[in-house]
Amino acid sequence: MRTLSTLIKELGHNGRWMDYLKVDTDAPGGGGFEDMIMKELLDTGLHSCVRQYSMEIHIMGPLTNSKWSNRTRNIYDQMTNLNDHGWRLYNKTDNKGSTVVTESSDFSIEKMGPKVVQGGEEISWKTSFVNFDVKGLCSVK
Repeated sequence: MRTLSTLIKELGHNGRWMDYLKVDTDAPGGGGFEDMIMKELLDTGLHSCVRQYSMEIHIMGPLTNSKWSNRTRNIYDQMTNLNDHGWRLYNKTDNKGSTVVTESSDFSIEKMGPKVVQGGEEISWKTSFVNFDVKGLCSVK
């Protein structure tokens, strides 16, 4: 797997704005790599050169399993950190391919349902963010 920084270099996007970044990182065995992408955006400062960001977020159950509950907390913390850096969530929709779909999904455990909290089900959302605090061009070493 390549990192976002590596892809920016390989595709010749170093020193440019990134107008739109779409991420869909399904993983074998459940979940995805969205937490790793958000971590890289935050750790490298690339969050400040991307204008819009769209990704599918996978929440795996059971949330009684520390692996999945820790990952869910991590994703929430990273989204909060992106918000602190000027990112705003402007759209979220249920991923209709998910096992569990609710009428108005949000990240509250009550809305996810017992199959996700206690069972081995997955729920996912397609999310879209806009960056109101773009600082400069994407620069990777």
